[in-house]
Amino acid sequence: MSDSLHKIYTDIWNAHVLEVRNYCNAKLKGRPDDADDILNDAFRLLWEKMLKDGVPPNPKAWLLATVKNLTLTGEVTGGSNNVGGFIGIATFVG
Repeated sequence: MSDSLHKIYTDIWNAHVLEVRNYCNAKLKGRPDDADDILNDAFRLLWEKMLKDGVPPNPKAWLLATVKNLTLTGEVTGGSNNVGGFIGIATFVG
């Protein structure tokens, strides 16, 4: 992993984590653990995309669209159990 890519990822995290977290909480009212899982998955998927394809042109829009898609499909890999219909495995936040 290049240090510059890690720095870009960290900068994106710092710039957008609060807004993306708020969006997750709004989409999953009353389910803060699931919202945290969605947040972690969105940023994990961003990291995977950055490694494969580079930084998306608008990372914030990409993250919000990813959160929307994850909440629609219910396919979440964060957490340690199956809560509220979401599949739990392991959480990664870079």
